[in-house]
Amino acid sequence: MVKSKFYKIVAEALNIEKPRVIVDDSTFVQKDDPTQYSKENNIIYVKSTYDIKNDPAGWMVHEYKHAELKDLPDEEQYPDNTVERAAYKAQFKYLKIRDINHLMKYLKFLQWNIKNNIMIF
Repeated sequence: MVKSKFYKIVAEALNIEKPRVIVDDSTFVQKDDPTQYSKENNIIYVKSTYDIKNDPAGWMVHEYKHAELKDLPDEEQYPDNTVERAAYKAQFKYLKIRDINHLMKYLKFLQWNIKNNIMIF
């Protein structure tokens, strides 16, 4: 199944408005992640160098989870909060399904989360 079709089915099933995707490198001046969700505007900002079609690191899955949960109340502690945990869980589930070897490329990032007591599974 094509990913865009998958997102459309999920959005319809959850009755959520699919966020717009905008390529904007200025959003990422001091940020390593190639994507960022804006709850206020329901927009996913993406670096021009990130392949959103293949979503190799699952960042689009991560941001779509943010969009799905945008109506939850904000929690004060970032990144260890309900929305962030759900977004990372969806992202890593996607990577695991995609290819376990691909997931291993992101082991360093996982170790950082574990070291900082951020539970993502």
